[in-house]
Amino acid sequence: MKSQDRVAIITGAARGIGAAIAKNFAERAYSVLLVDANAEVTETASSLGPHAQAFVADVSSTDSVIEAVRNCADRFGSVDILVNNAGISPKPNGVKTPVEAMDRADWDRVMAINLTGAFMFCKAVIPFMRERGWGRIINISS
Repeated sequence: MKSQDRVAIITGAARGIGAAIAKNFAERAYSVLLVDANAEVTETASSLGPHAQAFVADVSSTDSVIEAVRNCADRFGSVDILVNNAGISPKPNGVKTPVEAMDRADWDRVMAINLTGAFMFCKAVIPFMRERGWGRIINISS
């Protein structure tokens, strides 16, 4: 399979590491779906050319994840590579907070984005990868 036939989804792709990964795939002629909760992802995708598309989504929402993967498959034909890069730090009220000062709701939000979102994306893309007989999943965490 040539790189131009491959399709990658990158979460947390509006900026930083996710945007750099998306750029790397786009430069190698992959079709790329950039997923992020930040609408800035649209500008990032536009800068990567015609084989890049943005999808604004909350990775902690099962419906959003399914819609993003379906959108990718409809636009590009399948999914071969998933890079789970979306993640947040605990910052209640925008202030970095030590674990002992966090409340349960803040912790649950971090886990929903950093862990559950990755699980849901894996679950959604694996059938496409099995169908093609090839796939790669990369999980990034800090």
